[in-house]
Amino acid sequence: MTWKCPICDAENTIPEKYCHVCGWGKNSAKPPKPAGLTSYPEAALVRIDSLDRIDVTGGKILGRSTNCDIIIPDPFISRRHAKIVFEDMSYFIEDLGSRNGTFVNDGMLPARSRTPLRDGDILRFGSTTFRFELVQSDTSDKM
Repeated sequence: MTWKCPICDAENTIPEKYCHVCGWGKNSAKPPKPAGLTSYPEAALVRIDSLDRIDVTGGKILGRSTNCDIIIPDPFISRRHAKIVFEDMSYFIEDLGSRNGTFVNDGMLPARSRTPLRDGDILRFGSTTFRFELVQSDTSDKM
């Protein structure tokens, strides 16, 4: 049996409490879809030590568990450590009650809270560090 996410329309299995695509909590209040939004702004995490780029467009759950969208094999990261969500036309990072915390620009995010993300923010989960990037589309006129 499955349930359909009201945010991204992804099909999820019944035992899952969070959407595997956007991270929306099944028991959360349904936020309205942004008017006129046809797709999410592109976003990525760039791993500082390797420069590997991970797409987080629309939001993702990060942790050690194989049930997470982004699996980080770091012993200091919780199974379900944090999630990136897109809400109210902005990206946010939310700590999911991790044991070792989620850090944004060297400041520890309180457990089970969220903060807005800005292009260039540095995120640390356990001993793994990323830079958050918004992918800018080229909208300039070429004449």
